[in-house]
Amino acid sequence: MVAAAEGVAGWSRSLRKRLRLLGGRSSASLLVVAGVLGAGSGLVSSGFWEAIAALAAAFSYYVVSPLDRALPLPVRGASWGFLLPAAGGVLVGVLAYRLFRTPQRLGVAAVMLDTRTRWGRIPFRYVPATFVNAAITIASGGSAGREAPVVVMGGGLGAWLGRTLNLAPARRQLLVAAGGAAAIAAAFNAPLAGVFFTLEVILGDWRTSTLAPVMLAAVAGTAVCRATEGSAEAGHFQVPPYQLASWWEPVVYAGLGVLAGALARLFVGAVEEASRRFDQLGGPIWLRPGLGGLAVGLLGLAVPGVLGNGYPVALAGSSDALGWPTLAITAVGKIVATALTLGSGGWGGDFAPLLVVGSMAGGLYGKAVALLLGHGVASSGAYAMVGMGAVLAGAARCPITAVLLLFELTGSYQVILPIMVAVATATMVARRLSPFGMYHRQVRDLGGPAFEVRGAPALEGVTVGDVMGPVQHTLPASATLPEVLAVLRISRQWVVPVLRPEGSLLGVVRLADVRPFLAELGDSIPVVAEDLAVEDVPLVVRDTPLATAARLLGEGEWEELPVLASSEDRRPVGLLSRRQVVLAQVEAD
Repeated sequence: MVAAAEGVAGWSRSLRKRLRLLGGRSSASLLVVAGVLGAGSGLVSSGFWEAIAALAAAFSYYVVSPLDRALPLPVRGASWGFLLPAAGGVLVGVLAYRLFRTPQRLGVAAVMLDTRTRWGRIPFRYVPATFVNAAITIASGGSAGREAPVVVMGGGLGAWLGRTLNLAPARRQLLVAAGGAAAIAAAFNAPLAGVFFTLEVILGDWRTSTLAPVMLAAVAGTAVCRATEGSAEAGHFQVPPYQLASWWEPVVYAGLGVLAGALARLFVGAVEEASRRFDQLGGPIWLRPGLGGLAVGLLGLAVPGVLGNGYPVALAGSSDALGWPTLAITAVGKIVATALTLGSGGWGGDFAPLLVVGSMAGGLYGKAVALLLGHGVASSGAYAMVGMGAVLAGAARCPITAVLLLFELTGSYQVILPIMVAVATATMVARRLSPFGMYHRQVRDLGGPAFEVRGAPALEGVTVGDVMGPVQHTLPASATLPEVLAVLRISRQWVVPVLRPEGSLLGVVRLADVRPFLAELGDSIPVVAEDLAVEDVPLVVRDTPLATAARLLGEGEWEELPVLASSEDRRPVGLLSRRQVVLAQVEAD
């Protein structure tokens, strides 16, 4: 047993060493790491889907079927399966609060918060916690999707890899984003949508240096998913080809965009209101997902299409296989079921439910258009496909992602014009109703920045302590001029700190300040380092934002500044030069 434990520990140390060698500091090594991360995220995404399917089959075979045989319900066609969401909710509540000790459901907002403020600090336990809890929620019938969980798992893997490689904060941030992009790309078999979802939503950052590792990770994740599941089945969400009936028809989709924008706001508001109501309930917190699951199960007796991720229902809508009543009831029911599932603390995403609502709304709108305009328009299934992207864009504020997702899912260039019209209109309407998208609102509630496009400088989040260099030479205040010159001759520092007897900073000596004395009087004048020291030095400590320090360097025309332990402890602990700031800026860009 001891030998086995030592073997595992040795293997772990060897793996970490190899990963650190792989990490390096060059851009090429970052791309390699992003590719490895993308492949891992793709495997996790595929494994997560298989786990959901296996759990759903196990619940049906080992739980529901024996109960139905032993205690048949008096209502014809009814099944004990309506209790599954409640049982799954209670199990998830116990696991989340007692085993994994995760304070709340983790979703896209958690990854956004990390990339914007924490830079690669997602705890690794979030990966197994999300995998287990979200799989149970969805497999037991909770109204949620797998997309947000795989983003959390991909981001968590990226954060762990960045910490393992001891990478700089900016590179850890990129790996978190790249892991999320690979997971979304693998979930839908849509690498372009994965890349732009990360740029639009997770990062809010469009720099070319950001694009390269994110793109490579998405490619790797999609390739692994296709290799493990087959190109035809990868993503598990295939829609029929789209056909545009008339050249003028894209104009008609503007009305669908208005409807989608309003439904997107309704969806977000319902989830938020449900969360507030469940938070006001007394009793054990871990029991709340069970209560929400019970309500979802009862709703599922009347509207079966609201259970689970809803992909079969969305595909039926895009195939023009549902009638008016089913479309209308399922659209409303899915909003209510998702609000109950997620608002009560169930784990899962809102991406897939949005697609279901969009499919139902688009199908309804398409049938109304056909009734008004006759047979010169596309089928209601075509409008259902466009509705999926329009509702998603309105709720998540990701218009480019929505356009590319529909293009990749349908494989048809004809969908571009209709989806662009619907997405643009839906986004405009949703913005008029609420300034922030659903994920941005969640980030704001968590105390993070809710910007949609990054407007802050590239050095945001980086501190002086992240990039400063060591202090190699110092001078006591009593050092004579020859002693000062001797240090200046051998030192590669731009400034040499002058210290008081107790070790605190008095000022700094620069060669430029000493040169006038040498020119006029030579090196025999009776001065000491205290006389030569420049005492008006800008205060910079470890926690000073690097952007602030860069401004101080520029305003005072300093080539280098001493870094103090703190504003109270004035001992110099490092040096910050212009060169280090420039290198940090290049790495962040």
